[in-house]
Amino acid sequence: MEIRRLDDNTIHIEGYVNAVCRDSKEIRAFGKTFVEQVRPRVFEKALKRNDDIKLLYNHVENRCLGSTKDNVQLYEDAIGLHINAIISDEEVRMDADKGKLKGFSFGFNKIKDNWEQMSNGKERRYLEDIKLNEISLLSVTPAYNGTVVETRAEGDESEILELRFIENEQNEVEEIRKENDIDMSSVYDAELFLCKNL
Repeated sequence: MEIRRLDDNTIHIEGYVNAVCRDSKEIRAFGKTFVEQVRPRVFEKALKRNDDIKLLYNHVENRCLGSTKDNVQLYEDAIGLHINAIISDEEVRMDADKGKLKGFSFGFNKIKDNWEQMSNGKERRYLEDIKLNEISLLSVTPAYNGTVVETRAEGDESEILELRFIENEQNEVEEIRKENDIDMSSVYDAELFLCKNL
């Protein structure tokens, strides 16, 4: 995550909310432990479906920092979901100055997923289609990399709201660039490299 101060009260934040085709840390949900990958173009489809995604601070509904209709740009490229935001908020600016900004989180409902058994006995989940509800900028370190936070309808897994926490994703992005030694500026050119373990 890159943070630049524009004036006394405004900062520019740019980075990646999530990298596609990369295993998450272990997630405990649905009565099991698994790793997870977001398939390419999942975020692209979600953004076409919802053109007004809010950027919250620490998932607090009344701490809205903006939206994709205003000061936030979200798009998927060959690496993953990219965010570019201009934020005018005194608390966020102060937390940025103190180095308290930890990363991003995104809240979603699953529309379609697939599971596979891995050689180590664990499972891998592939997110094929999601409803993207919100993005959050985090100033707190989450207890878990991913967690299910709410069930809205008994027995209907598509109505389960899930959060995925990403800390210091920029470091992983740099590792991806080094691993593949390719120009990531070309959208989707790197998909075969990023998905080599699929």
